[in-house]
Amino acid sequence: MLLPKKLEPRYIEWNKKWGAPFGRRPANLRVHDLRGRMTAADEALLAETGMFSVQPTNDTRTIEYPWAYHAARLLTPMRILEVGGGLSGFQFVLSREGHAVDNVDPGLDRLGWPVSQDAMHTLNRVFSTNVSLLKCGIEEAKLPIGAYDRAFCLSVIEHLPLDEARRGLKIIHRALKPDGLLIVTLDLFLDLIPFSRRSKNQWGCNQVVTDLIDSSQFEIVQGNQRELLGFPEFDVQEVMGKLDQYFLGSFHPVLAQAMVLRPVGRNSGPVPSPKSSGSMLHFWLITDFSIDPQKSSSQTHVAQVIGALLKAGHRVSYGYLFGEQQHYAVSVINLANRPPN
Repeated sequence: MLLPKKLEPRYIEWNKKWGAPFGRRPANLRVHDLRGRMTAADEALLAETGMFSVQPTNDTRTIEYPWAYHAARLLTPMRILEVGGGLSGFQFVLSREGHAVDNVDPGLDRLGWPVSQDAMHTLNRVFSTNVSLLKCGIEEAKLPIGAYDRAFCLSVIEHLPLDEARRGLKIIHRALKPDGLLIVTLDLFLDLIPFSRRSKNQWGCNQVVTDLIDSSQFEIVQGNQRELLGFPEFDVQEVMGKLDQYFLGSFHPVLAQAMVLRPVGRNSGPVPSPKSSGSMLHFWLITDFSIDPQKSSSQTHVAQVIGALLKAGHRVSYGYLFGEQQHYAVSVINLANRPPN
């Protein structure tokens, strides 16, 4: 789903309670540079401005944070994993409410999101919380298997290469309990494919959701596939026609995709057997987009192929990637064989 512009009353109340997403006012303290040596006045300022005043963020978090909180259906106490939490306030809210929170984050200095154990220790002391920072990538974190009730990955995946994101999701899958949930938001940049010919910008890329899910053994339990990039139902023109209904970032032209995922394949509920689920096939169609990719006859052919597959009862995900010179594209069709009768 794409998060809407209009906030529910409970979202407004949550933001007001916790000072999200920018703090009650900016603290203007570079906590990560202080190495834990803060004056009493500094700590008093942080306590006043709140948990969200430390790390700069995008205004789409105005809805991402409260949506993620309520979508998780939290019960106290839970063991929670946040992936890429940086020094953002969300993890401290969860800890303040009694949850045991592990934040896995190596820091991303080039984007202005450094982290350190000293900074985390300082913030825990000021906010009366107990967040544990694993300052490393998720592949080095050695997370326990089947230990977490919930995992959050909020606006992180779009900053990663696809292979790294896939590996990370597989690790989260192993770390969650069979009945655990993964709550995900990821940016949908309006200046990148499929809205333009650019493949990436200074912040990252538009990840194809189906590429992530199909390779990680998760299934969607909340999320409108018409509003998630990669699903056949996703339509660029429909999204653009509804821009006034979505929360559009003011710092950069970006929408917020959101979904709740459940791990499958680990006794988390009814899961089709390998015999009935079929194998995954990949179709690569090289198409000439030298004139106009949106009006290419080859694109029409691809749409006809997908329609025929869906009509035959197959599950299909579809995406395309432009070539470097903008003269060709690779149309990728992922087809799960129709289960035998």
